[in-house]
Amino acid sequence: VGTAEGQAQQDRLWTRTVPMVLIADLPAKRFTLPKLALQTQASTMSAAVSAVPSGKLLIQVGSFSQPGNAQGSSARLAAMGLPVSTVNLARKGKALQIVYAGPFATLAEAQAGLAALHAAGFADAFLR
Repeated sequence: VGTAEGQAQQDRLWTRTVPMVLIADLPAKRFTLPKLALQTQASTMSAAVSAVPSGKLLIQVGSFSQPGNAQGSSARLAAMGLPVSTVNLARKGKALQIVYAGPFATLAEAQAGLAALHAAGFADAFLR
């Protein structure tokens, strides 16, 4: 039976794809922000997201009770070229680390980052 700590250690060395590939053998694939001229319209549905001040858009990647899991996710984000932020907090007396990608300056950058995270296997990531 595997443990969360063991999975975090494995994530530092191997991909989760089938077949597994040694991360050191992967070509350096860096995240790049799109260079698009976008016109956006605010609607009442997006008011909460667009009301976030510039540079404060974050993508929540996960919340972890095991520090090794948070460190493994942070390392994977950094390897992708994404900015990484973490927050330590306690919920119901239990210590948690929340891992974020960001902050991003624009909504377009945050959405591009979210798409990159989903493509990299972080299916539960969401804009915050």
